[in-house]
Amino acid sequence: MNKDSITQDLLNMARQTAELQNAISGVALSRISDPQEFQKVLADNQEIFVTSVWGEGVNQMVAEKHANGRLYFFNPQADHSLTKGELIGGTDGTPARRVEDDGIESMSFDTVMAMLIAGQVIAQVQSPLRKAIGLLHRVVSLK
Repeated sequence: MNKDSITQDLLNMARQTAELQNAISGVALSRISDPQEFQKVLADNQEIFVTSVWGEGVNQMVAEKHANGRLYFFNPQADHSLTKGELIGGTDGTPARRVEDDGIESMSFDTVMAMLIAGQVIAQVQSPLRKAIGLLHRVVSLK
């Protein structure tokens, strides 16, 4: 895939997610493009729906908290066979991450903010429907 194709995939997936979220909850997603706003939303205990360039494609996750210089997020495409504390990514085109729990991963907050500033991340505030969105994402991915 070329860069333009991945960028278009990123924008399309973020748009489709916003439409799905609105259809399910009646609440539109608001885009966040400022790192300080990103931190404030997490500090207010709101989850952020993140669509990002991930290797040769696009991935989606739900950012849940910022602590100890790391962003903790639910990854619906996580490899559930990995063990807590295992380091993944970083050498395969995906960001370096650490497995925290079943479906929960973390990565350097600075890395996420650099990706946000570079346009490799689209962050949208969502209502707390993490498990429902994750389940829907899995069902749609199976088709």
